[in-house]
Amino acid sequence: MPTFKAIVVEKSDGGQKVRLTDFDEANLMEGDVTVRVEWSTVNYKDGLAITGKAPVVRRFPMIAGIDFAGTVESSTHPQWKPGDRVILNGWGLGETHLGGYAEKARVKGNWLVRLPARNSARGAMAIGTAGFTAMLAVMALERHGVTPRHGPVIVTGAAGGLGSVAVTLLAMLAVMALERHGVTPRHGPVIVTGAAGGLGSVAVTLLAKLGFAVIASGRGYDHGAILLQVSPDHSVVAGTRRPICFVAVAAQRGIGRHEGKWCAAAFDSAGSHRVLTFSRTPISPVSSSVK
Repeated sequence: MPTFKAIVVEKSDGGQKVRLTDFDEANLMEGDVTVRVEWSTVNYKDGLAITGKAPVVRRFPMIAGIDFAGTVESSTHPQWKPGDRVILNGWGLGETHLGGYAEKARVKGNWLVRLPARNSARGAMAIGTAGFTAMLAVMALERHGVTPRHGPVIVTGAAGGLGSVAVTLLAMLAVMALERHGVTPRHGPVIVTGAAGGLGSVAVTLLAKLGFAVIASGRGYDHGAILLQVSPDHSVVAGTRRPICFVAVAAQRGIGRHEGKWCAAAFDSAGSHRVLTFSRTPISPVSSSVK
């Protein structure tokens, strides 16, 4: 049988060791689909497995790697045929079943997910198991009816792979809420509160890429003072009902205008859309069906 390159974790009386080696295809584990692996991800769990810092690996020798993306080489599973592009996350890969840090893997067909045509294998593994898990968490929030207008979402471990992707996804949902309410860049600047945080900073980036002008606000609710710093002639008044969030319209080079007025989009506690005009004198929010 032919051999292929693999990162193999072995254990002996002297402890655990890891090496890049030629692995005999005959020693692959039971499965009805053989995949030519193209990309995998370095996950936190992979780091623990390779260093032996935690008992991730449950059998030895073990090919590390808890995920992969690649092309089906051979299959007896009815759902898959040679040439199909596939992804695998989890299912004990790299723990109890030989994993993705290899040029080939043999797995059960019902573990595989079809790689979307618009995605590359590299792109899928850039998202990786962390991104897959983060999306499952966000979908769970949606199933329970949680939306951006319900207020902040706490993401623990936000500096890690899973947490950072979760922050990005949640920020995207907040930006998509603007689109659903018909808010476009031409309506003026969007104020992003908490812009120094993970979710806020991602929201600023996404809005800027979509062409919005963005006013980034840090902690506190004194948005008028912030606007005065940006533009000495104008301040914002939120009116009697405090918005739960300003998704800010701020330009990298000043505040935008809409029909000659300074304005920003906001959602009040009821979730309705309003356009606020800016001036030095107190004014009430102007209800608007944005066109």
